[in-house]
Amino acid sequence: MSLPFSTLPVSARICPTPFKAAIPNDKLSELETLLKLSKLAPDTYENSQTDRRYGVTSVWLKTMREQWLNSFSWYATIAHVD
Repeated sequence: MSLPFSTLPVSARICPTPFKAAIPNDKLSELETLLKLSKLAPDTYENSQTDRRYGVTSVWLKTMREQWLNSFSWYATIAHVD
């Protein structure tokens, strides 16, 4: 498992500076619609390999899609612009 995004790797040589992302509401709404309409490929040998030699697994992709749709608050997390 990888480190959380808030943890810098030990080998980091620069210190990141905080920033705020500003994304128009219509773009966030469009992203949400695209996530709802997205079709996921059926399970295959390649997308079921947990060592990720062929990329992310179908289980990971399905889990993340559900989390992005149902658990993640895009509007509260990102400074939105009208």
